Amino acid sequence: MGAHGGSYSIYNALAIAAGDLPPDFRPDFKNSEPTFNFPWQPAWADKDKIVSMDPYGHDIVNQFRDELNAGWDIRPTMAVTRANMKLAEIGEAVRDGQLDVDGSIVVDSSGEVRVTKVAVEPVWYLPGVADRFGVSEPILRRTLFEHTGGSYPELITRPDLKVFLPPIGGLTVYIFGPPERVSDENVKLALISTMSVMEVMSSSLISVHAGHIWRSVSGKRSAKPRTEAVELLSISERKVVLWARSSSTLCTTPASVVVTRQTSTLRGLRTSLV
Repeated sequence: MGAHGGSYSIYNALAIAAGDLPPDFRPDFKNSEPTFNFPWQPAWADKDKIVSMDPYGHDIVNQFRDELNAGWDIRPTMAVTRANMKLAEIGEAVRDGQLDVDGSIVVDSSGEVRVTKVAVEPVWYLPGVADRFGVSEPILRRTLFEHTGGSYPELITRPDLKVFLPPIGGLTVYIFGPPERVSDENVKLALISTMSVMEVMSSSLISVHAGHIWRSVSGKRSAKPRTEAVELLSISERKVVLWARSSSTLCTTPASVVVTRQTSTLRGLRTSLV
């Protein structure tokens, strides 16, 4: 149920209506495999632990190869790529001697850092979502139906269908450092801040921007020996940043954790992304 691509499905419909995209268009998934093979986690097969995303959505070419060859229209719900990101404040921290250019995460003195980027579209397992909100599945289904203008009648007429693609935005995860460290239970994760601003990463007008940059720098300056850490920065409902440093000289403290409504989603990120 629902529409693949969330809110972007509307633009897809406009392209088809304008004749710029064939109605039966199927994307070519050649060379679209993730740039990093996330190790399988037991939570991927536990319907009670991950309810708002598809843990296999990043690798449909391998996970659903037979179905794709049989002509099924299966679309990915995650995109994983590697890139470099430039942050002015990181460059200033390097020039001021607060951060070192290690060539692995911090690439150069201009503030360029190497990241793994994961774009995630929402995929709701309705029984699990209802349980998270403490309501019954029928109530959740009817409420979603009524408050989307009746756009998805299958919510009412097809109780056998349990997966819903809501018409909402997803989230973006930036992992600085080895992605495999995110699933390491010996690595600390600290939620620093959260804000409903799309481009807070590129704006110094938002106080959270300066705050999360300061925390990421100060976390390195106040390092403790033999302690490895992942510093997690929740930038908004669409942007999450993970600092995953393999060096033994980085440390964050549990006191920096801020509990927000995204806590359950972040737990899902730890168990599902890696």
